[in-house]
Amino acid sequence: MQLRVHPRIFVSLYSCTLASRSTVTGMHLCIPASLYPCILASLLLFFAAPSADDIVRRADRVRTPEGGTALHVKVTVIQNGKVEYVRGFEVFGKGNDKTLVKFTSPKSEVGKVLLMVGRDLWIYLPDVNKPVRIPLQERLVGDVANGDLARANFTGDYQAKLIGSEKVNDKDCYLLELTAVDDAVTYGKVRYWVSKSDFHPVQADFYTAAGRHLKRGFFEDYQLVDCLKSNLR
Repeated sequence: MQLRVHPRIFVSLYSCTLASRSTVTGMHLCIPASLYPCILASLLLFFAAPSADDIVRRADRVRTPEGGTALHVKVTVIQNGKVEYVRGFEVFGKGNDKTLVKFTSPKSEVGKVLLMVGRDLWIYLPDVNKPVRIPLQERLVGDVANGDLARANFTGDYQAKLIGSEKVNDKDCYLLELTAVDDAVTYGKVRYWVSKSDFHPVQADFYTAAGRHLKRGFFEDYQLVDCLKSNLR
């Protein structure tokens, strides 16, 4: 796109190839000089990077599309290069504040259920009469916290700051720093890499509020399943 401002107050667009592959040639628009500041401000907003909050919100939609979601999750715990155990779960969610997690394997775990409403999380155990309230930060299995399954989205739980850009696995990514809005959130801080091209989450580092690094997560193997984008890992 070529944008030229002439003394006679014309803006000329020549050979502008659009995303739809169509081309605009020799288009002339007469614009009053008094509108120049508004036009320039609009152009700056159009070409500027999205805000940190917008990046996080769009990345959340990739992992958990709007409306109800149902996921099959398998957690494999590996120590010293060997598989120690595997756990299976079914996760049913509605929005970011209602989640039901069913334990599906092994047989000894079947019957357990996690229920999250807002930021309140309970676990139901078959041999206990009443559900027990538990924190999001508590370990569920291995290095996986309750909140990793029960509250996957970052929007609303963290204040986001765009701190730069980096390449991860040859992907140009936004690098964000997420800070928990209070101590009830699963992690104190998160460094989050999101693809610039499609807003797919790529990588995340998780920290305590004091800054101790806990673990690194990868988001990969995106595929189309029933016309919805799904993350299989």
